[in-house]
Formats: sequence, structure tokens, C-alpha cells
Amino acid sequence: MKKDDTSSSEVLIDIEDTSTTIVESDIKFDTTPPISLPDTSVTPKQSFLTNKNTVNFLAGGISGSIASVVTQPLDVLKTRFQSSAKIYNDAATKQNFLLKIIDSLKITAKTEGLHGLFRGLIPNIAGIFPSRAIYFATYSGTKDLMSKYCGLSSDSPLVHIGSAAACGVVVPAVMNPMFLVKTRIQLDLYKPNSSRGSNTPNYNGYMDCISRIYRDEGVKGFYKGLTASFLGIFETAIYFVLYEQVKRMALKSTSSSEGETPKFTPLTYITVSGGCKLVASAITYPHEVVRTRMREIVDGKCRYDKGMINAFKTIAIEEGTKGLYSGMGAHLIRVVPNTAIMFLSFEFITHFMEKHYGTGKTTH
Repeated sequence: MKKDDTSSSEVLIDIEDTSTTIVESDIKFDTTPPISLPDTSVTPKQSFLTNKNTVNFLAGGISGSIASVVTQPLDVLKTRFQSSAKIYNDAATKQNFLLKIIDSLKITAKTEGLHGLFRGLIPNIAGIFPSRAIYFATYSGTKDLMSKYCGLSSDSPLVHIGSAAACGVVVPAVMNPMFLVKTRIQLDLYKPNSSRGSNTPNYNGYMDCISRIYRDEGVKGFYKGLTASFLGIFETAIYFVLYEQVKRMALKSTSSSEGETPKFTPLTYITVSGGCKLVASAITYPHEVVRTRMREIVDGKCRYDKGMINAFKTIAIEEGTKGLYSGMGAHLIRVVPNTAIMFLSFEFITHFMEKHYGTGKTTH
């Protein structure tokens, strides 16, 4: 009987030992450090909005659209003043260009209503949003690439010029068709030597304009004025070199203590961006007139379809220097607030995104 008890006890001990071993094994397995998941758990929204190039793209499109809507009436006037058709003959007798603009706005509102002041807004917005988005994204991207691969400082004027040149090539090449439609719509209803109010529109809306350009002029027709647009590279380069340098100096002057992050007020943004645009536009303005003339159709014909150089010569011979600078007053009154509003909006949007979504520092 004792032997049996001992045998039973040994079996019991063996079973307990085995059980204990299993429990210890389980404990070791459970205490293994888990894989850390929070480091990779970034939501799609955060990933999308924290990309610097994406933010530049969106901010550029939104800010450009806001500025375009606000200044659209002046854009209509600018295009019509640049045209070879003497649309505002009554207003043209005014010596003061501000009075010319005010009278022209009154004439447009009286003869065409509110719609007339915003002619071409739809193709303008359709062109402005992607063009400004491409504009800022291209400038920022080129600036980063030149800094990285050319060994140049991001504040170098050469980087600013190279980045501006990239904008000046990419944007017109992509968006010229849309802006050509905008110009045609803004100049529609008017023909030289016809009495005001007796004109009928050439185009029954935007789609009719697009289809007729394609039918009568082919794909090539959508790219009229492109070579003159490329001359805008000089305006863009001058503007960005001035803007970057003046902004940097202004930021330094606004820093009250060492180590403090300098900040701009809205008024400073408006002054810096608007002032730089005024200088750049005044220097390079004639290409704007040539571009409009190359795009316009008068009595079913384009007088300036023999190339950019020929257009420059024709305007200079027939109208002199005054012709090359026609509409500059309206252009400057429009482009300065347009640029100020656009860059103020751009800075606000990018800083907002940086603050709330941790977006990397944007460059522009």
C-alpha cells in the first residue's frame, strides 16, 4: 500500500511540474514587448495636408482665385484698353487715367449691366486656380531643387530667377488656351466703328467660343499669344527677386529681439507684394499689349497673327510708344491689389496649415 501511495505522489508531482512549466512559458510569451503602432498611425488627411508641395499647390489656387474675383472688373477694362478696338472712345478723351477708368466702369455697367463687369470670369477662374496652383508649386519645387543640386542658398537671387523662369514657362504652356478664351469673351460684343448698343455677341457662351476657335483656327488657335506670354518670364523674375529680398529685409526689421521669430502684418504683406509687382509690371508692360493683340479677333480676322516680333513692330509703327503702353493705368490699378490680395491670402493659408497640421515650412 505504501508503494502505491508513493507512486501516486510521484505522478502528482510530475503533473504539477509540467503544469508549472507551461504557465511559466505562457508568462514569458505574454511579456514580450508589443510592436509600437502609434508611430505609423497617420491618417490620410494629416498625410495629405502636411505635404509642403500640396499645401503650396492648394494655397496658390485658392489665393489666386480670391484675388481674381475681387479685381475682375479691372481685368475686363485692362483687356479692352489693350485691344486695337477703341471701345471706350468717350472715356478716352479724359486726360486723367483715373477718370478714364471710372468713366469706363460706368459705361460698362450702363450698357452691359453687372454681367459686363465680370465678363470672362468663369474661364478666368478656371484658368487662375490651376495656373496659380502650378505657379506656386513650380516656384517652390524648383527653388528646392536648385538649392539641393546646385549648392546655392535658397535666398540666392539666382535661385529666385531660375524658379521664376520655370514658372514663366510652365504656366503659360499649360494655361494659354483658357486665357485666350477669357480674352475673346471680354472683347466680345465690340467691333471698331460700330455704334455702342448695336453690336451682337459673336459667341453664344463659353462652349460656343471654344468650339468656334477649334473649328476656325484649329488647336494652334488656342496658343495664340503664347510667345508673348513667355516674355512674362522677365516680369516674374524681377518680381520674385524683389519680393524675396524686400521681404527678407522687412522681416529682419520687424524682429524686436534676438531669437524672436519675425512676423508680418497684413499691411506689410500688401505693401511689399504690391510695391514689387508695381515695379516689375511697369518695366515689362508692353508684352501684355502684344499678347492681347495676338489673341483678339476684329471683324473675323486677327491682324497680329504673323508672330510676336511683327506685332511689336506693327504697334510701334502705327501707334508709337503710347500704343505699347495702352491700358497700363488700368493694368497697374488691377495687378497691384490683385497681387497683394493673392500673396496675403497665400501667406495666411500656408501659415494656417503649418500651425494646425504641422506642414513643413513653405517656400515661395
